[in-house]
Amino acid sequence: MAFTPFPPRQPTASARLPLTLMTLDDWALATITGADSEKYMQGQVTADVSQMTEDQHLLAAHCDAKGKMWSNLRLFRDGDGFAWIERRSVREPQLTELKKYAVFSKVTIAPDDERVLLGVARFSGARRAGKPL
Repeated sequence: MAFTPFPPRQPTASARLPLTLMTLDDWALATITGADSEKYMQGQVTADVSQMTEDQHLLAAHCDAKGKMWSNLRLFRDGDGFAWIERRSVREPQLTELKKYAVFSKVTIAPDDERVLLGVARFSGARRAGKPL
């Protein structure tokens, strides 16, 4: 998939931000798929993934055996597996740690750079003032 970056813009101090679409270049996506993906993630992150529905996302942490946090992430179901969004700067080391015990499960853990992460923001006062979005 070809990617054309948005032209850079300086942040505006305006309190009346219009509906704005932005790339989330500092964030990255990763996935886990396979027959054991739910069971594997249940043992690796702080969220109760077995209770997640397809329309939920949860803030979770991936910790080592001593409870030290490797990373925090926003986890959601993705097809027959899971995907998560985390800071790009921690994705590779975090995936290395997450894959350590994956050899004992039927899972595939991989970065996902095919999809583009976008953010949407707007001034929240517009709705309160009765204005259309």
